[in-house]
Amino acid sequence: MIKNRTIRFRVARCTVPAPYKIYWKVRNTGEEAIRANDIRGRIEADQGNYMRDETTKYRGKHYVECYVVRNGACVAMAHQVVVIK
Repeated sequence: MIKNRTIRFRVARCTVPAPYKIYWKVRNTGEEAIRANDIRGRIEADQGNYMRDETTKYRGKHYVECYVVRNGACVAMAHQVVVIK
């Protein structure tokens, strides 16, 4: 992946029985993100479309996690490493 692009993460399939909620964590790391004071990692609720668009602003190794929460407990998660060159 290269800088200054948009990447879309989406839940393509979920085997957890409904109802459930989706949460996302986007983690920036690396020197560029540190210099920009943009180290992230907060968990945020999905906006209702089971997708998350992110820009590839900083070089380095980053990751996105998706959490499936049912009845107040995290019952599934996925972790995707994203390397920006």
